[in-house]
Amino acid sequence: MKKILMLVVTISLLYSCKATNETNSVTGKTEKSSTELSRVWVLEELNGKKVMLSDFQKELPRIEFNVTSKTFKGYGGCNIVEGNFISEKNQLHFPMVIPMTKYCSQTNKESEFLAALKNVTQYTIVDNKLMLSGNSGHTLSFNGL
Repeated sequence: MKKILMLVVTISLLYSCKATNETNSVTGKTEKSSTELSRVWVLEELNGKKVMLSDFQKELPRIEFNVTSKTFKGYGGCNIVEGNFISEKNQLHFPMVIPMTKYCSQTNKESEFLAALKNVTQYTIVDNKLMLSGNSGHTLSFNGL
């Protein structure tokens, strides 16, 4: 009886490890499941360009995912941002992005950040980097905290 129980536990552990990692058939790199989204991500690149603090007000944009409730919250560079997301395998969509609306300076790139978020269709996580892309290619890169 003990041997059967140990076998069931071992198989369950092996299956759970397999379920948290997927290999991308295109790149051959191991990518994490959507549970790896559950952390704070700070924006590093927007539409292929490195972002600077001077592109925003006070802080760089950041986003934090709650994979249980399929919601996110964060900071867009001027306003607090929240909404929901849909993820399946490496697909990711933001059907609802809600910023608090307060005046942002004209040099603030928050509107560009929010537009890029709304166009996201997929993601990859490699080496603590979250890369979001849309139909036009790579649009956002974040560093995980």
